[in-house]
Amino acid sequence: MSQFLLDGTGRQFAGAASEVPLTVWLPESVERIVEALADARETTRSALIRHILFRHLYGTFDLHALIKRGNHDYSGWHQSRATVLFSRSSKVPPEAGPPVQNLPNVADLSHSVANLKVFVSAQIKQDLADLAAARRLLLSAYARHAVMTDLLGQTAVLPLAQPPDGLDQ
Repeated sequence: MSQFLLDGTGRQFAGAASEVPLTVWLPESVERIVEALADARETTRSALIRHILFRHLYGTFDLHALIKRGNHDYSGWHQSRATVLFSRSSKVPPEAGPPVQNLPNVADLSHSVANLKVFVSAQIKQDLADLAAARRLLLSAYARHAVMTDLLGQTAVLPLAQPPDGLDQ
């Protein structure tokens, strides 16, 4: 019985894990969290974001089933940095100043200035676009909310509200 429970839902996930670009705009504080987690997992920022988006769309159950079958494209852990699919800027030492907070200030979460370009499967991008459209949001706004709530939890992120005109700017 437990063997059956680990086989996933049986849904098929078409296409290569990294075939189309997706840009996710994040607050700088959240970008630092992504960078720190990617470093701790010995993976890339893109692999971590793909992992978060896959789990957001299809759940941990199907993610586990993929990994069990040997597909580690969405695992988000220990992927070789030899296959980096984005350009990475050099790290600049931080300027002296107040200590960095472990959690970002909630007020900072509304100002997204750091863009992360990741490559995802066409299916993931389309499924995200469909969910965004159902909520009358732009794809980038929906993807940002999915990433931020995964990293910080629902209680730390402002609710996903529909802008007055139906689309954010």
